[in-house]
Amino acid sequence: MVSESSAPPVPCIIDTDPGVDDVIAILLALASPELLIVGISVTHGNCTRDAALVNLHKTFAALELHLQQRPEDLHLWPGVDLARRRELGFGPIEVILGSAGPIKGDPVTAKYFHGLDGLSDVSTRHPSLTPNSNTSPFYRLSDKSSVDAIPGIVSSLPPSSLSYIALGPLTTLAHLHALGTSLLEQFSTILVMGGAVDHPGNTTPSAEFNTFADPFAAQVVFSLGLSNLYLFPLDITSTLT
Repeated sequence: MVSESSAPPVPCIIDTDPGVDDVIAILLALASPELLIVGISVTHGNCTRDAALVNLHKTFAALELHLQQRPEDLHLWPGVDLARRRELGFGPIEVILGSAGPIKGDPVTAKYFHGLDGLSDVSTRHPSLTPNSNTSPFYRLSDKSSVDAIPGIVSSLPPSSLSYIALGPLTTLAHLHALGTSLLEQFSTILVMGGAVDHPGNTTPSAEFNTFADPFAAQVVFSLGLSNLYLFPLDITSTLT
């Protein structure tokens, strides 16, 4: 049950290329009562977009298996508590296919860091964690692309109530901007994990990977001067506190 005295969770879309780091971020978001993931847009980046989608399936399959074995832990995962989600007016998370590559040029991946499958080769070392299907009670796979689905999600919610959390390259955000509907200004906040302001890069001496993977998209988004965009560069994401 959602307490009447508690503040409602912030609805959000997560734009992600999982990736070990993004899987941890998604799990933290699912465990956070302050957030409610409405949609997850899967994009290219740490691995190919299709591999990233498989990694997302693996993440939810592992969580589903855990809750089957320990149903008493459901309260620790409010983001997949379907009764709570219904009470808040939401169904399962909508999983959407985002961009398969950058605006210009060929896709680059971080297999050198995240492994061949983008998830430290967990498919080889723990094949039991690879789901037999892409279905789950916790999400539904949209038949629309991110550029088609996200505007509908935005319009279905109160104005300036939806947050956008970009954990990968900014390709999808750039494509959304190209729709010409001032869509990006309708998000309450756009939180971007990317860039390196006064910090060495993690891909080249100066480039952070998410920006490096689609610098043209980053240029489009950052040049807009959005007042609702907050950047979380390597300067602060390289240290755990």
